[in-house]
Amino acid sequence: MQTSSIRFWAEQDQPIYKFNAKGANHLSDVELLAILIQHGTAQQNAIELARSLLASTNNSLQKFAQYSVADIVQLKIK
Repeated sequence: MQTSSIRFWAEQDQPIYKFNAKGANHLSDVELLAILIQHGTAQQNAIELARSLLASTNNSLQKFAQYSVADIVQLKIK
């Protein structure tokens, strides 16, 4: 499955540009995590990957922040 690369989105829809233009308070937790991730995979762009990661914590960015690298690897998200 090919994913839509964020770099092909309209600039105002890209998380990093939204962050620079409006600030962190105007971004979702998924968008903030996607900025930290920076790159997706062949199957998922950074937004989709962030969404998958947060879903593992019932969408709690605070809980996700407590995960170690080992915890994240054990999620086996491709």
